[in-house]
Amino acid sequence: MYSSPAYHQRYSWRPLFRLLLLLVSITAGLLLIWLIGVLLTNQQLSSTPHVLAAQNSLAAKTTQDTQTGAVAQTEQSSVNAGSTSMPSCTSGLYKQPQTMAADQLSNGLTTVIAKPVLYTVHGNTIAEIRQNIRSCNARQQVTGRYHATTAYSLSWSYATIANNGACSASRVKVAIAISQYLPAPWLDATASTAAQTIWANYHRNLVAHENGHVERDLRYANELLLALQSLQAPCSNFAAQATIITDSYVHLLNSNNQLYDIQTDHGAAQGAIL
Repeated sequence: MYSSPAYHQRYSWRPLFRLLLLLVSITAGLLLIWLIGVLLTNQQLSSTPHVLAAQNSLAAKTTQDTQTGAVAQTEQSSVNAGSTSMPSCTSGLYKQPQTMAADQLSNGLTTVIAKPVLYTVHGNTIAEIRQNIRSCNARQQVTGRYHATTAYSLSWSYATIANNGACSASRVKVAIAISQYLPAPWLDATASTAAQTIWANYHRNLVAHENGHVERDLRYANELLLALQSLQAPCSNFAAQATIITDSYVHLLNSNNQLYDIQTDHGAAQGAIL
């Protein structure tokens, strides 16, 4: 019997379609396994330029157990810069944010945002300023090849209340400390008018980008507080559930900061480019 070409075209794609479905199913399964692994495993994340160090500890408090934890993160921004061998900046002393002992604080969210530490770039023209940013040893020690940094330190604490084998969190405390290292908004008095104008625009956009990191840090700290406050689980695995929550929010915060930097090219797409 004669079969038209259309007949073969109609049925010849089915094996390929089944293969594609199989590949999609396998990929989805692997992604699910990976996600579960992320949620269930205490992990230390490290990437350039981001630095993450996480630590959890268990402390006894009267007749209840109090879970405490802490995590620190640094976000940095870059713009294009030239190079020179002559250091040409002055800088304040920058320190990473100190991790607060959350269990010693009041219930709820505690935020400490330090006054930004500034470094002053010297130069009369934009070309000189670019070179001097690049050669600023004080800045290099803090931010490497970047022009600014925003760092956070996050800690948490909670106690458990048991009721017929079911546990919930009480006295939940989340604390976040944030510090920034930024170029100063001013230039030398001898800088040209054109350089002053360009610098003012660059600096405004750079600070706006860094403050975007601050907003994300504060938002996820508050969401972690709400998640712990609403946690209820069997006492037998309550601590494990709480660990999943804290690890998840730390991972989400760091991922969101990284995505923000990718989307904005570390502030360049927001106009923080010199």
